[in-house]
Amino acid sequence: MKLYISGNTNQPPDQLREEYTKAAREIAKMGHEPMNPFDLQSDGSLPPWHERLEILALQCEGIYLLSGWQESEQASTERYNCLVANRQIFYQSSEKEQSALDDRKSAAIERIKEAIHEATGMTIEQYRERGRKEEYVFARMIFSHYGRRADLSPEEISVCLGRSKSMVYHYFKHYANEVRFMPRFRCMAQKVDKFLQKCES
Repeated sequence: MKLYISGNTNQPPDQLREEYTKAAREIAKMGHEPMNPFDLQSDGSLPPWHERLEILALQCEGIYLLSGWQESEQASTERYNCLVANRQIFYQSSEKEQSALDDRKSAAIERIKEAIHEATGMTIEQYRERGRKEEYVFARMIFSHYGRRADLSPEEISVCLGRSKSMVYHYFKHYANEVRFMPRFRCMAQKVDKFLQKCES
């Protein structure tokens, strides 16, 4: 299995390069093939992020996350892209604990999707579509609200909805006012909440 190496890109390049090289050896010992992004540039630098995302999506079957990956927005997004795409995720440390967290978040995502479908008849593929159709906007806002309650990060929610992180923050900000002043939205949100409470009981 080819594993893409991802870590805290906020570190100094030389330190990060050393950590990636060490991780490549660890992956090889596990019996997998490492994909070290530092090996792709002739000058030994890290390629632009859009190129790395393409490599992860098209050339790798999984990701190997280094200690401290949570401090990097890029690594967090790469991990969640793999989670959504059902690719293998390996952790340099605390693998069992993090795997349990991923499973819990995946289950929460499915419950929220199911609750919105139960309340509206819409699938996530529908309200991920571009456009300002009111019911789609309502569904995205509800998904964001309950995603945050389930400890999903704004990056994870943005990946699920196919929207920017700034738009997810917009949904967070306006949710309470929509519930208060928009009867149609309040009705939809209450139906979703009722379904989720039933799942939790």
